[in-house]
Amino acid sequence: TRKADSKVQQIREYSVEGLGDVVYTPNMVEKDRAQLITDIKVKLDSVQLISPEVRNLMDKRGKAHENTDERRNGYIRNLFLEESLDEVKGNLDKLVKALVENEDHQLNGDEAAMKALVKKVEDNKAKIMLGLAYLNRYYGFKYDEKSMKDIMMFKPDFYGKNVSVLDFLIRVGSREHNIKGNRTLEAYREVIGGTIGIGELNGFLNYNMRLFTEETDINTWYKKAVS
Repeated sequence: TRKADSKVQQIREYSVEGLGDVVYTPNMVEKDRAQLITDIKVKLDSVQLISPEVRNLMDKRGKAHENTDERRNGYIRNLFLEESLDEVKGNLDKLVKALVENEDHQLNGDEAAMKALVKKVEDNKAKIMLGLAYLNRYYGFKYDEKSMKDIMMFKPDFYGKNVSVLDFLIRVGSREHNIKGNRTLEAYREVIGGTIGIGELNGFLNYNMRLFTEETDINTWYKKAVS
């Protein structure tokens, strides 16, 4: 929940519902970043699942015939991220604004820094979009009204570690191995947990259940969350 502006001009403070006077202050400053946001959105919106950029992120198989464009297109389709990617594209205004806000402390009105950010997005746009599509699909559950995918995609630093949203998304989407639906447990442990500071998926789920709900049993919560 957004609170009134803090005593430091341009800094936003957020309260976490249910935690009383505890205030969460994201590392962001309000500035006019309209052109930067537009430039980044154009880059990300151009990503297509069946494309050379995404094919290059598929894990290399042992035999030459398993690495043809046609076979790699099949591996992409087997990720079942088409619908999720469409949802991400429909939500890019919000996503890109959050991404830019997270990077804001490094920009400070510096034209060169903003150009470098756009180039970083251009160079990694397929990885970023795959990371977003994966998190959107597999972390779409809620704790009461708190959406995990919003925290994971917008504020991975919520759990206390200094996390770059952009670097986090690039890491998640950097290879097929990280975004397979049958590897969510392993992918969390190998890629996500160490980044946000809660190492195991079960611990992450329990932590959020106790933070955001009145539930004490993970199985009871899970049945409600997916129903």
